[in-house]
Amino acid sequence: MAHFFRSTFFMAVLLALCAPATAQRTVSVLQILDVKTGSVTTVQEFPYLIEAPNWTVDGRWLVYNSGGKIYRISPDGGEPTLIDTGEVEGCNNDHVLSADGRQLAVSGSSRSQRGSRIYVLPLEGGTPRLVTPQSPSYLHGWSPDGKTLCYCALRDGEYDIYTIPAEGGQETRLTTAEGLDDGPEYSPDGKYIWFNSVRSGLMQVFRMKADGSQQKQMTFDDDLNSWFPHVSPNGKNVAFIAYHKGDLQPNEHLANKNVVLRVMTSKGRKLRTVHTLFGGQGTINVNSWAPDSRRLAFVSYRLEKEAHISIFCDHIGTMASQEKISFAEAAKQIKDAGCHGADVRVLQNPEHLRILDSLGFEHASAITDIDYGREGWEKVEEQTIAFMKEHDFSRVLIVPALIREGTDEAGVAAIRSRIAAFAARLSAQGLDPLVEDYDNPRSICYNTARLDELFAVTPDLGLVFDTGNFIYCGDDTMESLAHFQGRTRHFHLKDRAAPDNMTCVPIGTGCAPIEETVSRMVKSGYDGYFTVEQYGSRQMLQDCLVSIRNIRGYIRSAR
Repeated sequence: MAHFFRSTFFMAVLLALCAPATAQRTVSVLQILDVKTGSVTTVQEFPYLIEAPNWTVDGRWLVYNSGGKIYRISPDGGEPTLIDTGEVEGCNNDHVLSADGRQLAVSGSSRSQRGSRIYVLPLEGGTPRLVTPQSPSYLHGWSPDGKTLCYCALRDGEYDIYTIPAEGGQETRLTTAEGLDDGPEYSPDGKYIWFNSVRSGLMQVFRMKADGSQQKQMTFDDDLNSWFPHVSPNGKNVAFIAYHKGDLQPNEHLANKNVVLRVMTSKGRKLRTVHTLFGGQGTINVNSWAPDSRRLAFVSYRLEKEAHISIFCDHIGTMASQEKISFAEAAKQIKDAGCHGADVRVLQNPEHLRILDSLGFEHASAITDIDYGREGWEKVEEQTIAFMKEHDFSRVLIVPALIREGTDEAGVAAIRSRIAAFAARLSAQGLDPLVEDYDNPRSICYNTARLDELFAVTPDLGLVFDTGNFIYCGDDTMESLAHFQGRTRHFHLKDRAAPDNMTCVPIGTGCAPIEETVSRMVKSGYDGYFTVEQYGSRQMLQDCLVSIRNIRGYIRSAR
């Protein structure tokens, strides 16, 4: 079953949406275990979540799910290939291949129907055909003759095992024991269905006749919870995953736990642990035996900390407009790419803020534009503080308006004094005020010399270091970074096409020393934000995705 326990799962989703995201990512390691020798080889590492490999009957491909979609990859590694599942866009980790190797059955939701249902389609991809009208249904087995599917389903408040004709029709309930019955899978001869059940206290492996009769317990561990028995193609062995007692409830199947892979004969004998790993949910939810009945594909995981990546909320709005998609759709694509936070202008559209919060974006920084050379700046300061407190921003970038022509030194000094006073007010309230090097000669923050003059009168002020703006003013970026590193608390990563062409380009494709900047800061222990800046882009979504990917690569290399 794709999710360990329904009420617990929905609560976990709610909490995940309400809580701020953490700068931690899941690395998925697709591996192959030789159950005879115990040797493990790695197929490929993925810097995101993948789950539940199936091995095709010809041995050429491993089929897995990721991000609601189904992919295939060679057991030797390489570039994954998307399998088109049509309108079924929410595929979970319960998918099965037909014994003849021609069809794929998936569990998931479609554009027209929410909730997990079972669909069948050609293995190469195509139009899915609905099999189970009722939801939720989680597929685990397909009979060797291709005529019947077996699955776990919630009906009348109980999770039990059901069968249904592969062409659709009336479903048949096979289990009635109190508590969760899950993971049903046919033996290669079609005589038995193996499954796991909590009926005896802990989660144990069971076996029954294909018609549901003669239900028999096959494991009797008193310190493990055993899930998802998978019978080898030759019918001789059964592999399954087991959690340690006390790490979770018997009816829970969680991710990111210390687990073991175990193998026994199909008669329940010679039970042994063949591999220990960090995993659980997604490791072997479905049958992953190789056709040779000796190798087993699985996914292990590790959690890696990484520096935070942020993006301007303005950029997401531009993406939505350019791509003709909703703000929420654009934000989700950026979040899924590995972006943790958002830099948001004061008085930003409240609906945009709500969407960002619902997707788990961190509040990286507020941005306030203040014209200290004209009346009304005091009101903007008050609006800024109110916005930060209402929306829980702890950091704000103060962007002073450009100095007007004819302003004398006394006027410039007055602007510095007003910035310093506002910074002191913010600091006194536990807020973090920042300014940024700015690419305009009329800016009070134009270059290293002007920033030094400002910082000399305001010790409370920190710096947002913009990698592209020091190039603009002619200062050496890395020398400026060394000069201001102690005061820098946030980064805007902006790349320029060339020293004589200040056009913004995707990060890593221009002349700014961004990789060097990220590397230096990560190695120094910096744990703040690197914000993607692509103002002026005509293909904002594509440019930002390239930039995020490159920043993540720089962070990984530095670590």
